Amino acid sequence: MRRASFSRFYPVTARLVRQWPLRRRPAPQLSEVICPAETSLYPSVFTEPDIWSQIIAVQEETTIEQEKLRLTGGTRHHQMTERRTLRHALATPQGIFTLGASWLRSGWPERGLLFGRNIPRMSKGFYALSPISSRYFGHWVPDALSVAALCRPDEALYLPKPPADWQHAASYGTLAGLSFAKAPVIYFDELSFASDIGLNSHRQNRMRALQTRFRAGRPATPHPGVFICRGTSGKSRLLLNESALVAALEQRGYAICSVSDPLERILDLCAGARVVVTIEGSQWIHGLFGAAPGALIATINPADRFNNVIADLAPIFGHRIATMVAAPDGEGYQVDIPRLLALIERARTEMERTPQPQPSVSEPVIAAPQPDEAAASPRPDPLRSLFVL
Repeated sequence: MRRASFSRFYPVTARLVRQWPLRRRPAPQLSEVICPAETSLYPSVFTEPDIWSQIIAVQEETTIEQEKLRLTGGTRHHQMTERRTLRHALATPQGIFTLGASWLRSGWPERGLLFGRNIPRMSKGFYALSPISSRYFGHWVPDALSVAALCRPDEALYLPKPPADWQHAASYGTLAGLSFAKAPVIYFDELSFASDIGLNSHRQNRMRALQTRFRAGRPATPHPGVFICRGTSGKSRLLLNESALVAALEQRGYAICSVSDPLERILDLCAGARVVVTIEGSQWIHGLFGAAPGALIATINPADRFNNVIADLAPIFGHRIATMVAAPDGEGYQVDIPRLLALIERARTEMERTPQPQPSVSEPVIAAPQPDEAAASPRPDPLRSLFVL
């Protein structure tokens, strides 16, 4: 247990070594390619012709170039999925730390996590977090829960309990058949993790397996759609004319739910929805995994923090995306309701005329392994249906 006790100092040594100008991080002991790099064709996003004249800025984790690629569709290149193994590693919610080095780091562990408590020691484990999934609920579900399927039977899954303010995260973990780590910080004699950024065919299959679990036993009777109210949860994206939009959608037969509703109700309403409408934010995860294949997910995007990351993931399930820009207005945003309804109608008409298949993956292409730091990239670019507990 002496090594496990000393491991509490690993983040300190990593921080010190990080300041050395000629630092060189040791390579993982083992490396295994689970799926090679691939390419696939993606559909375009339904938008208004003048959308770029309405966009003021994009969210900090993305770029104008990335958003243009998402909107126009076309050929997408997906990185390989690679499994790597470290020896003598400390798993924390902020990343993996070894003596003088770190992997998948999203920050530095708080002092209270490292000191004043016993650090349990385990033989073999698998780390399921990534820097982006540690920050956002909207990435935690498709990223952390899908990579958890790579955990092997002889490994203990390290997936710490999500933050308490991620209201439905723990329920999603339960639906996925996963158990959370019994301690926030654990020392492993051998710890594996995956570079799993690319939405290659292997990851797509794992995400579809999650969707099957989340939709199991839910009513599939088709209905016009559902509107998911974000309210004031998370980073503020207050839709000032939300009540008028709710009234307009209710007249068209849409169901209305809120992010504060029980997860079971949200997923039940999404299960048969032809259209899911919501302002951009992590709550679109409910529509992404809850709606039947072939649904339209219409996002209302704030003009000063545009981000259409859902367009990376929706085609995996046969969904299409429509996005409308909402203009800033004081402390919130206003969406042009007639134009939004017209966009949804146009998109549904086009989808019925030309059904969109799930993206087909081309022959694998050989790509050089990406540096570990690539896992910290803001790009959320993504078979086992049975998960190891």
